[in-house]
Amino acid sequence: MKTTKGLHEREEQHQKELLKDFYTKLRETYNTIDDFFAKYDANGDKNIDKSEFIKIIKDFDPKMQPTDIVDLFTLLDPQKTGKLTPQGLSQAFQPYLEVEVKTVTSFPPKISFN
Repeated sequence: MKTTKGLHEREEQHQKELLKDFYTKLRETYNTIDDFFAKYDANGDKNIDKSEFIKIIKDFDPKMQPTDIVDLFTLLDPQKTGKLTPQGLSQAFQPYLEVEVKTVTSFPPKISFN
């Protein structure tokens, strides 16, 4: 029982790392999710299907394992529609966006001019 729990926790941690790494790479390259979709949404329907996603991963991380690609797609498609949407990505990236907002909105240290 303990082994199964430990395995599940490691898998969950690995999935979080996959998601955070993808988010970080996306943010390094694009200012907005819409910019990302403008580049990769081949037919302009505001959806990225699995075949489009595989091409994206080849750009972002050509060495990613096929099982990791499937896991990442699943994490980015919380409604299990088989397509990624801007709203779905925003939802999946919410924890990282909240950290960025807190960082940006924090006040700088008080400066004394005396």
